Amino acid sequence: MELPPGPRLPPILQTMQIMKDPRGFAERNRERFGEPFTVRMGGAGPAVYVTDPALIEQVFKASPDVLHAGSGNRLLAPFVGPASVLTSDGVAHRNRRKLLTPPFHGERMRAYADVVVDATKQATANWRGEVAVLPAFEELALDVIVRAIYGLAEDSAAAQKAAIQGAIEAMTPGVVFFSWLRTDWGAWSPWGKYLRASAHADGLLQAEVDRRRATPDPGASDVLTMLLETADEAGEPLSDGELRDHMVTLLAAGHLTTAVGLSWLVLEVFRRPDLVERLRAEVAAAEDVQAIARNPWITAVVKESLRLHPPVAATLREVVKPFALGDRTLPPGTRITVALTATQRDPAHWPDPDAFLPDRWLAGKPPPYAWLPFGGGTRRCLGEAMAMFELKIALATLAELPIVAPPDLPPMKRRNLSLAPARGGRVRVG
Repeated sequence: MELPPGPRLPPILQTMQIMKDPRGFAERNRERFGEPFTVRMGGAGPAVYVTDPALIEQVFKASPDVLHAGSGNRLLAPFVGPASVLTSDGVAHRNRRKLLTPPFHGERMRAYADVVVDATKQATANWRGEVAVLPAFEELALDVIVRAIYGLAEDSAAAQKAAIQGAIEAMTPGVVFFSWLRTDWGAWSPWGKYLRASAHADGLLQAEVDRRRATPDPGASDVLTMLLETADEAGEPLSDGELRDHMVTLLAAGHLTTAVGLSWLVLEVFRRPDLVERLRAEVAAAEDVQAIARNPWITAVVKESLRLHPPVAATLREVVKPFALGDRTLPPGTRITVALTATQRDPAHWPDPDAFLPDRWLAGKPPPYAWLPFGGGTRRCLGEAMAMFELKIALATLAELPIVAPPDLPPMKRRNLSLAPARGGRVRVG
């Protein structure tokens, strides 16, 4: 069991290159060393990089007893809690995933349409002149979560949103990436600030849980109500801690990633008058919101934007039993990085890979495992259907506005674990 070759730069320099340009780093080393190749990052063990769909298929089809959640997911453990589907493995992961799957399909999804439309209009109501789209879309995504996932009425939603926003702002890259910063030295310290903000948000959520347990509303369609009515595998109601971890997990998975995805989508579409004209025509011809969600061309536009701009650069696994990858066997303890940004712009699978060409999706399906913005396998994003739905409905709602994006896209800037447009992604309205 020998790891494949890779760059020999000091780990800290490799880390800096990955943080600055994840796609370029993967492409340069793939060309130099072949596939897969080994990377060493500061503060972590070796990571084997893969971008080839054939190898990615092996990773995503591997038994969950062989590959566990990667270290990137474990970075979130102090924030999402021990019951989170993001950080669990084995039977616990399977049970928690099964528990959280129903809210994002069928009738429940359709019930969220009006929330998305209303949240989009509220987030953009004051847009005049030059505006940064990302902050507005973070507000939009949070509003959808609080109303559709948490099921809060307007009077209580404002307090919960403010508390969640405070916790998000206190969740700085420092406390996410560096465990040595997670010491509570008081309210002035980074970790102390986060703990107090998180406790405030958790307290408001607990008060809402207590209220609903006292006065159930069986007609409600939000996720929190569904979880309150759900029993675990032993037939017992979920504990307060489990409810908290599940709700925070859905928040973490669906907030910034959705806002970043919508930001890039708007920047791509509204810099092309031909696409704006087509979008408005498709929206005008749609009978209702559900027809927009089913529209093949609007779906193609969203998929193409996610191909060029996956909100997260990579998805990770960790080898816990010897794992055959290509012609090598990786030993336990090896991390595997599926480099999405390089895979989704590989000219071997995507003709004219840097061009925004939605119609390529109408001509046929992409190669298997070449489009992976939601990951894959047993850990594929639970909220994929919700995210696609929200992006399409929000884009259609934004078509009403006189938005003009700059002809050139802004550079990418890291926002915690996401790849966001620099300066918030600026457009002109009016």
